Amino acid sequence: MEGRQEIEKSAGTAEEAIQEACLELGASRDEVEIEVLSEGTRGILGIGGQAARVRVIRKEGAAPKAEGFLRGVIRFLGLAGDVRVWGKDSDVEVKIYGDDSGILIGRHGRTLDAIQLLTEIVANKGSNRRVRVRVDIEDYKERQATKLADFARKMADKAVKEKREIVLRPMNALERKVIHSALNEDPRVTTESMGVEPNRKVTIRPTNNERTAAPEAH
Repeated sequence: MEGRQEIEKSAGTAEEAIQEACLELGASRDEVEIEVLSEGTRGILGIGGQAARVRVIRKEGAAPKAEGFLRGVIRFLGLAGDVRVWGKDSDVEVKIYGDDSGILIGRHGRTLDAIQLLTEIVANKGSNRRVRVRVDIEDYKERQATKLADFARKMADKAVKEKREIVLRPMNALERKVIHSALNEDPRVTTESMGVEPNRKVTIRPTNNERTAAPEAH
């Protein structure tokens, strides 16, 4: 992973020096901070002029910022954990492993959700382009997604068997996405998100039956 890099460059004008520095760093103008050290002077009749000089600093990417923040959180809490980060142009994925994972996950994953939100805020600070950050601890989210997909299929079976709608409990956007994805290719049912956050729910409907609303499934 790339960290913070900087370079000083001289050229006939500050703009030329900036362009040369960006080229050497392999960064676009949006990815750097620029400090003009000297605008330079032309001199008289081209004699005695001084070159412009700039300092160009490549901004730290979202992935290193996310990793640094999470390592700091773990140290602050006096816990132990291994942080692994994978970074892309628009996505950063972080996985944490350790004996203290339960504390970081929290009840129903609420502490983990808060950690992910804060990490995304830190990773995007000072950037003009939003990067999505996904944090998982001991593959908790993957396990929950598998359980939720299995649950969705069971509820689809129930809706078809009883020929009625099944209205699930309120879920967040990621949980609803798992439900929709799990049943997307099941021709027997359709799914629809209804309601207003934070009480938005997924309804599972048989495709070719007369339907009546049902109590919520848990």
